[in-house]
Amino acid sequence: MTHYSPRAKTLALLPKFTGFLSLCGSFFIFQDVVFHKKPIHRVYHRLVLGLSCSDMIASIVNILSTWPIPEGSAGVYLASGTTQTC
Repeated sequence: MTHYSPRAKTLALLPKFTGFLSLCGSFFIFQDVVFHKKPIHRVYHRLVLGLSCSDMIASIVNILSTWPIPEGSAGVYLASGTTQTC
């Protein structure tokens, strides 16, 4: 079993935690704008919706941060991907 430094573990786990929180926040904003009682006519609402969607994509990328890295890569905690996923 490979031992990883606390720094490597922190750098692998922190983006997953913060990405999940960001994904939840963006989803609630998306839900609030889309399911609002009035139709989305204001430019402000469309901008917030677009920013929320792009932040959801970025949050998913943060959650997946180390998982696509090929398994057995030196110093990468939670790497479980293959060369195709990298």
